[in-house]
Amino acid sequence: MRLSALVVALAPSLALATPFDGRYDMADCQNPYSDGKVEVQGDAITFYETRCALSNPTAVADMAGATFYDGACSGEGQTWARRMLLSRGIGGELVVIDADGTYIYQPCP
Repeated sequence: MRLSALVVALAPSLALATPFDGRYDMADCQNPYSDGKVEVQGDAITFYETRCALSNPTAVADMAGATFYDGACSGEGQTWARRMLLSRGIGGELVVIDADGTYIYQPCP
């Protein structure tokens, strides 16, 4: 009975895992003070001083693995909505495209 309750409790978080889950950095994974760090975990992406809850994943036709998300973001006392596309580069990089530009993050161990 306890095991089934645990499985039921964990099921939503397991379902929210994305192919982008992991830690990334724009330049240097070893620098603990880098403001280019990004972490994707389940239904959230966390940037330096900003966190976005991701919803409504929509696969992009003819772009294997590319996914649009609606982001409900907050940081530095403000909140905003942001539409973003997440994809993988050839070398495993995380590619984030939004209204402000294209950002490429290297995977971190």
